[in-house]
Amino acid sequence: MNLPTGSKDPGYSFATAPFWVITMQKKTEEVLNKLEDYIVNGNVGASGFLPSERDLCKEFSIGRGALRAVFDELIRRKRICHIPGKGMKLVFQEGESPVFRKYILVMPAIGARTGEIGNILCGAASAAAEHNAQLLLFFNKDDFVGSQLAALLADGSCDGVIYLDRFPKAISDAMESTTLRYVVANLEQGGNIPSVRVDLRGVGRMAGRYLVEHGYRHVGFIGGGPNPFIYTEMMAGLKGALAEDDLVPTKELCVLFRDSYIPTDGDRAAESIIANALRYKGECAIFAGRDHWAKRLWEAANRQNLRIPEDLSIIGYDNVSWPDGRYMGLTTIEQPTFKIGETALELLNTSAESMQPVGSALIQGTLVERNSVK
Repeated sequence: MNLPTGSKDPGYSFATAPFWVITMQKKTEEVLNKLEDYIVNGNVGASGFLPSERDLCKEFSIGRGALRAVFDELIRRKRICHIPGKGMKLVFQEGESPVFRKYILVMPAIGARTGEIGNILCGAASAAAEHNAQLLLFFNKDDFVGSQLAALLADGSCDGVIYLDRFPKAISDAMESTTLRYVVANLEQGGNIPSVRVDLRGVGRMAGRYLVEHGYRHVGFIGGGPNPFIYTEMMAGLKGALAEDDLVPTKELCVLFRDSYIPTDGDRAAESIIANALRYKGECAIFAGRDHWAKRLWEAANRQNLRIPEDLSIIGYDNVSWPDGRYMGLTTIEQPTFKIGETALELLNTSAESMQPVGSALIQGTLVERNSVK
């Protein structure tokens, strides 16, 4: 009886193995040595993850079966380990260490946005840890760039910078004179720059379709402020969603601030929408461009003795800016803050490893259903 591997034959040895088995074992050992050299020579990125099977097969001119046999042997030797969903990760041995990359996250003024910024920061830090990278925080106190940050950029002591929300001209001009990688996390302005954006039109469309599917034909919107870009994008998405059913936003239920405003303007806008909502009692719904706008509507509705959702339905966006909203039952579209930070760091690290330009990513919001829409 011929045994293909000889593993069950007590008298089997390498010396008596068929020629094709010896050839395969030699090929495996050859690829194993090449892969070890490949690792030792620093071809594995700072993350410690090996390239994809496809890339390695191309690199060593072998099939996937042969490569997986090498992987099995390296796992047995505790040289690599398999991380589900990620691939093969190098297990660093004594005397070896990955090249630690350093990234800087420029912290904006936090103010009332502690939760939002904190979650983005946690996402970036998590991704940095995954890639054995350091994430340094730069607190910008003096100007858009800052002399300390400029010095760090100039001497090449970091591999990339993450900015949050905005990319002012002062920063843009400074970055043009460098080759440093950068990405803007949670970009809330126009422009074709490396960024992680929330699909704001998609958010508006999601809100609109959700309300239409719940039977509402009178739909309004409230939002705006110092940065109207995000709200005009949401409004465009809302209009598109309603248009699919030959509807348009109800004019008297909409307020969109396109310029800066003071808080009392927002309160008055909420009062105006609630007063008009009395005309459509039980038949109207409002999309609030941020949860803090939903809070204003909620308070104004309470003053007018309107019940939510029996008399007025409300859906928000972000699941961050009104922490009590979740306890009040606000249905909202969650801003993926952790994912934003994580993706920003991933984009920088991918660029650093591949030596290619920094890419961009568009992230979708997630509907969180509670009970503010009937």
